[in-house]
Amino acid sequence: MSKPAFKTMSIPEAARYIGTLSGRKPTVSTIHRWIQKGVRGRKLPSRRLGGLHLICRSDIDAFMASDCAQSHCTSKPTPTPVAFKSRQSHRQHRINACHEELAQKLGLS
Repeated sequence: MSKPAFKTMSIPEAARYIGTLSGRKPTVSTIHRWIQKGVRGRKLPSRRLGGLHLICRSDIDAFMASDCAQSHCTSKPTPTPVAFKSRQSHRQHRINACHEELAQKLGLS
């Protein structure tokens, strides 16, 4: 029995493989997003077999060589802002910001 000419991987296997290439393992949902929506106009090619996405290693190598995926895997994650304590305090904060902006535009400050 001969080996296939190309190595296919499932999405979790692809995530682990990309992690070895870039040093930063993307999540499974990130791989799904790359397949469905793409990054900067380029999608990660995959083949669907039943309910399983299969991705060729050569397709991953080409995708990672492009600058679209490199920006995700080599950059540090952006810090998320601290959440407001409650919706009410968030609303009040936005109201105050709108009042200040309006006062500046009207020259009342």
